[in-house]
Amino acid sequence: MTAWQRTHYCGHLRAQDEGREVVLCGWVQRQRDLGNLLFIDLRDREGVVQLVFSSANSPLLEEARRLGLEDCLGVRGKVRRRAPHLCNPRLATGEIEVEVEELEVFNRA
Repeated sequence: MTAWQRTHYCGHLRAQDEGREVVLCGWVQRQRDLGNLLFIDLRDREGVVQLVFSSANSPLLEEARRLGLEDCLGVRGKVRRRAPHLCNPRLATGEIEVEVEELEVFNRA
């Protein structure tokens, strides 16, 4: 169990944070389910970052699938660089994503 003390704000993460373990807190802004992968845009007061849940951790993936828009949560994970063709130039955090290792729902919307 993680002590849910935020280490970074979502909008502050950049490519130079690659490999860093982070704790983020925020609200679910958007979800995209591709079957074996689930992407969630997590929003806080500083911006948005993409979270990734994979079938490599099935229980966590299933828990993430039950999240709703505007649910408030904390996540622990590692920052990784997106493949060049998957970068989103419209986001300040568009070069990276956070591969989630732990999730806690603080409040449902």
